[in-house]
Amino acid sequence: MKRNSREAATAVANGAFEDGENNQHNGTSLVEPASGDLRVILSGLQTMRDGDFSVCLPGSWIGLPGKIADTFNSIVAANQQMAQELKRVGPLWTSSLLIFQDFPLK
Repeated sequence: MKRNSREAATAVANGAFEDGENNQHNGTSLVEPASGDLRVILSGLQTMRDGDFSVCLPGSWIGLPGKIADTFNSIVAANQQMAQELKRVGPLWTSSLLIFQDFPLK
């Protein structure tokens, strides 16, 4: 079963995740939780790479995974803000380029 990064983050936060081979694990599994954290991080990175800036990693993680999640969430928020700003000024920039296109530089 494919999950989006939010579902995966929730599953890991609750102690359950899939290991990539469609094997579900819960908190009693012998699989180390760190591998689940890495899977959620990878899912979040792939989601962000695909242009979905609504993704975020759990704020409840502690230690190194928590620092990674905080940094990731900050980067995603900055990218979301930049994407919104580019959407806002894009039409203005395009209009400006069309005006200057009539005046070739020599």
